[in-house]
Amino acid sequence: MPHPSFSQLKKSGYKQLKVAPENHPVLLTKPYFPISKATTEKIAQIMFEDFKIPALHLIYPSVLSLYSYGSLTGLVVQSGNFESQFYPIYEGHILERTLTRGLPVAGQYLTEFLQDALAKKGLRCDYATANSIKERAFYVSMDLNNEQVNEEEFLLPDGSKITLGNEKYLIPEELYKSSIEYSPLHEFIFHALGRSDPELRPLLASKLVLAGGTTLLPGFGERLERELVNGAPQFKFMSGRTPRVVSQANRGDSAWLGGAILGQLATFPNMCMSRDEYEEYGPSLVHTKIF
Repeated sequence: MPHPSFSQLKKSGYKQLKVAPENHPVLLTKPYFPISKATTEKIAQIMFEDFKIPALHLIYPSVLSLYSYGSLTGLVVQSGNFESQFYPIYEGHILERTLTRGLPVAGQYLTEFLQDALAKKGLRCDYATANSIKERAFYVSMDLNNEQVNEEEFLLPDGSKITLGNEKYLIPEELYKSSIEYSPLHEFIFHALGRSDPELRPLLASKLVLAGGTTLLPGFGERLERELVNGAPQFKFMSGRTPRVVSQANRGDSAWLGGAILGQLATFPNMCMSRDEYEEYGPSLVHTKIF
């Protein structure tokens, strides 16, 4: 069931926006891995009965990210705070049988890794400060053997200073050479492609879309494409196919941007579950009207 704070959060949101919920259709994202039918129906019930909305559409964030690129087909590489995840999508529909658990190396992992590295030097750094330093200093190396170590100094809230050198690129290297022995980032993408229908693989491999804040690390897209191109010959199903990574500057907010695009489409009302449909068929319609 939705968390008790769900309704309160929505009330607070409407109050801040200064809009009446009964006058505006609602677009909500839903979790990547399946939530129960009862929970989905409860969300619809709350929105229609408590907030009296005129229409509702539920959608995966990764699909919205693809909308932000002006496309409905591609493989979304979503690396945000908690996990790096991989979503083959065809004509706006996630190919659910291709989904697996993602790579735990993402934003939070890298921030906490930095905190641990500093702690080993006898330096304490709170999470928010470490996260800010990560966002300013980290980058993905294209060639570890030829990296030039450029030390950089950072001021902590207590007035003390820390210096980072090779940590700036060695910690992000966890995406490819994890100290916990996770598979490297690009192998997850090959596995997702391998589980996709053969006729769709060329389409998906030619549009590997980056989304999420961790993909904003300098060098993220370039390194990923290089690893994919170099690794492709190891997989027979990639024969003759060249992987292509696509990125845009605002990809950290791609799901939100995609939602803004979708909500303005002339076809959006037809994609929604309307109030009349809810009152006639009940919340169970959410499973067939929205997917």
